[in-house]
Amino acid sequence: MSKVYDKFLLIDHKDMTRPQLAAAVVNAMVDAHYRFSEIEISKPWGLYFSIENSQADKFIKEFFPELDLSEVRMGDPDAMLTPKILLHLPGQRNSWQYHHRRAEMWHFLTGGAYHKSLTDKQGKEKTTKAGDIVKFAPRERHRLVGAPDSLTFVAEIWQHVHDTPSDEDDIVRVEDDFNRE
Repeated sequence: MSKVYDKFLLIDHKDMTRPQLAAAVVNAMVDAHYRFSEIEISKPWGLYFSIENSQADKFIKEFFPELDLSEVRMGDPDAMLTPKILLHLPGQRNSWQYHHRRAEMWHFLTGGAYHKSLTDKQGKEKTTKAGDIVKFAPRERHRLVGAPDSLTFVAEIWQHVHDTPSDEDDIVRVEDDFNRE
């Protein structure tokens, strides 16, 4: 994979605080010349790191090397893309959710799990290994699940599919372990 990915694997989370985890991820990304548009360390399930949209092509080449740019853009050469790194703490789940204004693509950099459905019924959890790629269409329900005993790293790309770009407000939570709306 990439040098950044190799640095992620060296992070030993057992005695680290969230700010220390964030610093370790940021250092790995800055060393590879990534710039951030947002860093969020207070999500109940973990942390995320939004990379500047202008670096989407670089991010795709590094974290989705088996895909070409046209495949990630789903046939739209002008599609606006937003890259992110998700870090799920052991055993934590984000909300069972969907989005109106974006499609998503996840590349599991480590093992983890997810749920995926076209309806509000969550269905069976699917276990992943490092290297697995999962795609979600707009309005397709999904949930990321952290591995039980280790950090789960996921490289994520949003493809904005609406005139109004998607953002964190474009989350429709169907169910949430933390009672968020």
